[in-house]
Amino acid sequence: MGLDIYHGDGEFTLRDFQKFKKSGHSFIFVKGTEGAIYTDPKGESNFKLAFKAGMLVGAYHFFKGVDGEEENFIKFLSNVGYEAHKHLPPVIDYEVHGIEDVNAKLTKFILALKNKYKVSPILYASPSILEGLNLPYYHLWIAEYEVQKPSVSNWAFWQYTDLGKIPGYEGNFDLDRFYGSEQVLVEWLRTN
Repeated sequence: MGLDIYHGDGEFTLRDFQKFKKSGHSFIFVKGTEGAIYTDPKGESNFKLAFKAGMLVGAYHFFKGVDGEEENFIKFLSNVGYEAHKHLPPVIDYEVHGIEDVNAKLTKFILALKNKYKVSPILYASPSILEGLNLPYYHLWIAEYEVQKPSVSNWAFWQYTDLGKIPGYEGNFDLDRFYGSEQVLVEWLRTN
């Protein structure tokens, strides 16, 4: 089990990330960047504290289809000390319909990350967003709620709710599953 967070979820300390892990959440994705210039003000701290707490950690970029996004995200990953096979693969969060030339722009982004880090990145999307995409190989993090299992079969991660609860915390969290056990996730991280 895992979760994903951004600055709007609150201010978290090392102790919070230790509690998340103790409550059964072995992995976490933190928001790093959005578009070409925005950096989540808590992204770097969240990334480093979650890793220090012993969680498997990755970062995501909210994709807007503008020039300079790859550079913005790569700069963030560099600042947090991202290392392939030590951290979860970088994530491109694609939620916005109607981006012109989306296949070309996403392909460019995927290849930039793949060439830089020598790992296939993760694409976060809903089933409706995936329709019509023709992209090079990536891992899929599917967002699909109120279902017993995702409607697509090739997912690595599944965000199954945005109304998740974690004992001791108010508010809702995005909660996620990996397709296998924590042991399988650790092995997957080493080989992908």
